[in-house]
Amino acid sequence: MAVRKDTIKKQFAEAIPPLLEPGEQPVAAVFMQSGVSPWVYVWSGLPGIMVAYAAGLAQYYVVLTDHRVLFLWASMISAHPKGLAWADPRSKLSVSQFRPGKVFTTFRYTPYGKRSIRMNVHRMWRDELQIFVRELSPVG
Repeated sequence: MAVRKDTIKKQFAEAIPPLLEPGEQPVAAVFMQSGVSPWVYVWSGLPGIMVAYAAGLAQYYVVLTDHRVLFLWASMISAHPKGLAWADPRSKLSVSQFRPGKVFTTFRYTPYGKRSIRMNVHRMWRDELQIFVRELSPVG
């Protein structure tokens, strides 16, 4: 079971190259969860996990490249790579409602013309998240 950050990074580093287009380069990568606040299922046990799943809980390893944002499925139990969930062009998305927290940082990820998704990032991934957000922000 991959619970260590270095192990998760290594497993996904091996899964990313086949998904890249020719010439595409990864810029940043972060492990995230979508859906309701993680505190819902942390404090309420099995009923909370069921509510979280119903509300769209999923784990992703999100890779920002020079052209796209790739969302790779991560196993809920082991955090192993499970394949590409979807990819969005960098020019067609936005990040809003960024709220740093002591344990979880949350924000809304909105692909162009689609419904926004609440994303939760644990503090152990905070350094990678800062790089991700900095690189995603338009230069201006």
